[in-house]
Amino acid sequence: MRIRNIVILLVILLALGGIYYYLSRPEPPEPQEPTYYVWLIEMDEIEHIVMELPSDNLSQSFIKISEGDKFPWFFDDAERSDVDKARWGGGIPLLLSGPSVARIIAENAKISR
Repeated sequence: MRIRNIVILLVILLALGGIYYYLSRPEPPEPQEPTYYVWLIEMDEIEHIVMELPSDNLSQSFIKISEGDKFPWFFDDAERSDVDKARWGGGIPLLLSGPSVARIIAENAKISR
């Protein structure tokens, strides 16, 4: 009688464990849509950046000089002044990164008049 009760409890335990395992499985992640960009520039290929604000007659330029582990961006002036990494946060090349879009409207669109 005792072994029979143990077997019944073991079967119930295995059934409950199987149900818990089946119900607690995470949903498979949905496939991600590819990210499209309006324009895309390879960040490793950028060596010089010039930004101009003609309405205020202002401009600023940066140059990339790789020196080991040092932050590679400098102001493009005679002294090659350091760019403050804490202030800029490495975002100089991100100024040129293109905006992402959800879908493509046309491949290689041309202006029609």
